[in-house]
Amino acid sequence: MPSLIGGKRNERRPLEKIGLVLFKIIQPLFIGSLKKYKIIHAEGIAQAMIHLANNTSHTEVIITSNDIKNIAKNI
Repeated sequence: MPSLIGGKRNERRPLEKIGLVLFKIIQPLFIGSLKKYKIIHAEGIAQAMIHLANNTSHTEVIITSNDIKNIAKNI
C-alpha cells in the first residue's frame, strides 16, 4: 500500500499539495519503521505493479510503500 503519492496532477488539490509540502519537510525524520510513510511517485508504483504482474503468480499482493520503491529501483 503506497503512502502519499507525489507527482503532477491534472486537477487541483490544494489540501493534498499542502500535505505534500509538509511531508517533504518532515520525511527526513522517517527512519526505521516510519520509512513506509515517505512520499512515493506514481511512476515507481506503476513500475512495481508491472514487475509484480509479470513475476508473481499471486492474484493479490500487498506491499509497503518502501518495498514498492525498492522494487522500482531494482528494475
